[in-house]
Amino acid sequence: MSMVCQACGVEAPTRKVQFHKHTGMLIMMQHGQFGGNLCKRCIGKYFTKFTGWTAVAGWWGMISFFITPCVLLWNTGLYLSTLGLPAPAPGAEPPRLTQEAVDKLEPYADRLFSALNSGKPHKQVADEIAALAGVTPVQVLLYVSAVVESSKDG
Repeated sequence: MSMVCQACGVEAPTRKVQFHKHTGMLIMMQHGQFGGNLCKRCIGKYFTKFTGWTAVAGWWGMISFFITPCVLLWNTGLYLSTLGLPAPAPGAEPPRLTQEAVDKLEPYADRLFSALNSGKPHKQVADEIAALAGVTPVQVLLYVSAVVESSKDG
């Protein structure tokens, strides 16, 4: 299922992940994490960043000596479980609301806002209107945000 990557904003297949980073120090330690619905490209980036840091800086403490292998195993297992996820299209960029998309969506505006006001799930409405208008579901949601913002200004 395509969604928007919460790290880079590209519309692509995503998977919910959470990578951990551990820093061992002689008398203390630090732990960090990053996660969300990420595309394959960002999963690779954060796996490398957090696991590499932990592999180098995680060992330097008595307790950290035992925590570090757990973090490394967790991150590696999580990464391996995402290998089948399709990568974003080459050159993919975050979706933008172009004038062309606005022009395609305007004929469906009444139907769009009626469906949203009736309580239908946003994703379902965005998928339906996107198919009718020939735009992406994210562009539908960007259009809704733009209309709402412009109504606040006016």
